[in-house]
Amino acid sequence: MVRRPCRVAGLALEARVTSPQQPYGAPSQGWGGPEPERPTGTNRMAIATLVCGFLCWPLGLVFGSVARSQIRRSGQDGWGLATAGIVVSVIAAAASLLRLVLAVSHGTPG
Repeated sequence: MVRRPCRVAGLALEARVTSPQQPYGAPSQGWGGPEPERPTGTNRMAIATLVCGFLCWPLGLVFGSVARSQIRRSGQDGWGLATAGIVVSVIAAAASLLRLVLAVSHGTPG
C-alpha cells in the first residue's frame, strides 16, 4: 500500500493507493487477446521494385504495385522506395518506347 498526499477543494487528504496483485500463472489478455505483431523494417518488395526498375521495368511496375498494397496493409516502411521504383520503371518504359520508335523510323535499308 502506498500513501500519497491528495488535495481536494483546498483540503489536504491522504489517499491510499493499492496496486492490484496478479495471481500466479499467465496474466489475462483482456477482451481482444494479444495485439498481433506488426512487421518491422523496410518492405522487401519495395527494395525489389527499385532494383527491377533499373533492370527490368515491367517487373518494377508489378512489384511496385504489390509493394504499395502490402505497405498500406501492414504499415511497414518503404513507401518512398516503392514509389521511386515505379517512377524509374515508367521512365525506363518511356525510354524503351522512344528507342523503338526511333529504330522503326530510321530503319536500315535492306
